[in-house]
Amino acid sequence: MVKKRIALVGLLVVVVLVVALFVLMAPRHVMIDDDMPVGEEVVLTSRGTPLAASFLKPGVAARRVPGVVMIVGSGSYSYRSSWRPGEFPLWKSISEAFLAKGYAVLLLEKKGVNRSGGHWETQTFHDRAGDAIAGVRYLRGRPEIDPARVGVCGHSQGGWIAQLAAAEDPGEIAFVANLAGPNVSVKRQVLDDQEYEWRCAGVGEDGIASKSRWLRRKLDVYGTISRAVRIGALSRIINYDPEAENVPARIACPILAIYGEYDRLVLPEGNIPLLEQGLRAGGNTRSRIVVVPKGSHGFIRKTTRCPEPVDGVPAMAPEFFQAVAGWDPFA
Repeated sequence: MVKKRIALVGLLVVVVLVVALFVLMAPRHVMIDDDMPVGEEVVLTSRGTPLAASFLKPGVAARRVPGVVMIVGSGSYSYRSSWRPGEFPLWKSISEAFLAKGYAVLLLEKKGVNRSGGHWETQTFHDRAGDAIAGVRYLRGRPEIDPARVGVCGHSQGGWIAQLAAAEDPGEIAFVANLAGPNVSVKRQVLDDQEYEWRCAGVGEDGIASKSRWLRRKLDVYGTISRAVRIGALSRIINYDPEAENVPARIACPILAIYGEYDRLVLPEGNIPLLEQGLRAGGNTRSRIVVVPKGSHGFIRKTTRCPEPVDGVPAMAPEFFQAVAGWDPFA
């Protein structure tokens, strides 16, 4: 009888711990600069869930204008922070670069951020690509937009998403701007990031090689487990590999890809060849690839790939804006 009680108590403890784990890991809605309106505030629907966005249009135009959907990167983040005084104006600068070209801009909030329903932590990259496609369809339905000239622009993880969206729905997406977006697998990108973190911390190359082997094994095990059990946001994306899914080869529209020479998160030397190879395989000859000299992940000028002190709010390198301004996907 005592043994049965002990076993029952043990089982109850395990159940409580499992429930507590899921409660602690449950996605939580976040409000980020939600009191900071950016342009016209709109709410569209993506797969039955509200998706908040901000619409910006260029100066007075005599005809319908092209449009671009902006897709942010990883984590709980809102593009609105770029309009906050004193913050690095990444999305404000990118939006202004396209507005200056005469493009209307739609900035998408991630699921679970501000007025968007659902949560990004429960999404796969294919789910996020669906959100981007919903944004494209929204823009195509606006009277001031030329529906034949609507594309997507993603930065960092958003670059993965922009490319995937174009591959999944080539009939609706007219162009892609991939800004520091990876072309390697998620596992490889994690390794690239971590290896440079070790390198910047002074770890020798032999030590980095040893640590990388161990990290690769852990990622492989986690990836295998994640195929059966989804625990945490990373489990939903850990096995994503654009090369395995032939993503670049399925991009039929013009693509502009901009990388930073000193980007330690998305290494140009590892990502550009995969993009070029995929585009060639698919017969896409309408691509332009630009490397911003000494540019960081956010296209800020640096002297090394390692962290550096920054005075004030940094500015993006002029080569980034020149690349955007000089590219015409409809030429």
